Amino acid sequence: MAPETPSPDPTATDQPRRLILVTRQSPDWAALAADYRAGRAIDRARFRPDPSVPGFPDDLFALIDLWNERFAVDFFTCRARLKQIADMMLARIPLVRRVDFQAFREQGPGEGDALVFFHDDDDWFSPALSAQAQTLPLDRMDVVVFPLVRLWILTVTFVHPGFPVRDVVGRPSRFAFRYHTNNYGVSARVCQGDVIDGMREHIPASAFAESRNFRDFYINAPLGCTIKTPCSASMMAELKKPENEGRQLVVRFIDAMEALTIPPEAEWIRDGLNLTLDLFRDAAGRGERIG
Repeated sequence: MAPETPSPDPTATDQPRRLILVTRQSPDWAALAADYRAGRAIDRARFRPDPSVPGFPDDLFALIDLWNERFAVDFFTCRARLKQIADMMLARIPLVRRVDFQAFREQGPGEGDALVFFHDDDDWFSPALSAQAQTLPLDRMDVVVFPLVRLWILTVTFVHPGFPVRDVVGRPSRFAFRYHTNNYGVSARVCQGDVIDGMREHIPASAFAESRNFRDFYINAPLGCTIKTPCSASMMAELKKPENEGRQLVVRFIDAMEALTIPPEAEWIRDGLNLTLDLFRDAAGRGERIG
């Protein structure tokens, strides 16, 4: 991936370039929360990912029971509210078409000049993503990539090792894979047929892109954010650690989020972060809000 700076695309038309945001898979968290609160039995198949994803714990269902015993907001309501926050954040981005993965697989992108971003149902993108997309040289690239903020007790911003590190949220961390959760967008020109499945999940996508000799174009600005919360499936096992007895896991998460320094370039995450803090203060039995 050679360093490049966005410049006007010579193939661009007068029509603005659209973004297609494809949700990988998303249970109906609101319906699950309503059923849980009503005391109705919940079929686990309603929220087990298919296909399975890396990091999904084998004992998730026992961990959900443990969560519901400890916290003032049940697991399903937490996940429903996190999706609502993500929906609010994505609604701020202009020139966007949103679609779930199954519908996208059946329909395809339908717009040759668009960019396709796969994401989870609690991921965020910057409103500036659309403006950045207008300048991308689609004739010289197949995939656009950018730094990714990952919010957690230890917050990092994943950055490409071949580019200078600018202001980051948390500490900088080199890419562990070619792509991370929601920091890559695929040109609709190539996002057809088996490429749709190949590029759906970021770890397999990293190998798939290598096998197809895809050309990456890097924008050195944090345009994506993935949030690992205490009720993320990949983090739920933390509940079993001695230091996280009672409500300590959520308290540690709140303390870490409140202490974050957000540089101007990532200021767009603040509203989502404050709403997330409100949620977990409720879960921990707190009601206050920071300024």
